[in-house]
Amino acid sequence: MRSLILCAGKGSRFNTQNNSKPKCLIEINKKKIIDMQIFSLQKNHINDIAIVTGFKSQSLNHDLITKSYNNKDWENTNMVYSLFSASEWLNNSDCLISYGDIFYSHLTIKKLIESKEDINILYHLDFMEMWKGRYEDPYSDLESFKISKTGHLEDIGHKVSSADKIMGQFMGLIYIKKNGWDIFKNILADINIEKIDFTSVLQHLVNNKISIKCIPTNEIWGEIDTINDLKFYEKYYENRL
Repeated sequence: MRSLILCAGKGSRFNTQNNSKPKCLIEINKKKIIDMQIFSLQKNHINDIAIVTGFKSQSLNHDLITKSYNNKDWENTNMVYSLFSASEWLNNSDCLISYGDIFYSHLTIKKLIESKEDINILYHLDFMEMWKGRYEDPYSDLESFKISKTGHLEDIGHKVSSADKIMGQFMGLIYIKKNGWDIFKNILADINIEKIDFTSVLQHLVNNKISIKCIPTNEIWGEIDTINDLKFYEKYYENRL
């Protein structure tokens, strides 16, 4: 089993001065996000770890990274394009894919990687408390997330104004088996992947009757976009990180 961390983006909203850097190098409680991810992966015996770089790729040298891919067009594309930049990494192995701007404990991903289905995503149950702490109006950022009685994705990524259409928060963690990656590639073969975001891709898969298993958790997890996010999560998970 392998892992792939998508680190091509620029943490522009996080900058307080002129020290722009890849988002995965943001520190929470003096720990870099990428180091926290690698630690959690290795605790689950995932040591074959690749990254996709882009902005300031030279700053992402890491002794524990097995392979590095580069999204040269990172300014005009997004994480889906970065994912396909590392397609060969997923062709031959099951793979846990992670956004580069999130942190999580090893317990967070344990159930996800135990799933037997081809395409699996993780969602957080305590999302509303977090979003109320991060945003004056949590619905300004929250999107729809609905699952079936069997725990499979039905709807994701649409703007909402009430909690009844949000059963959880997609966490930027996807576990794809080798066969699942073949399905993933075939469904997206006729889609322009340069601009499409990840939740739109997931909805496109659902629309094409592809099964996506949704695994719930309330373990440690967060995404860091701004200085306020950093301050919030350091307090929210005080003494737990």
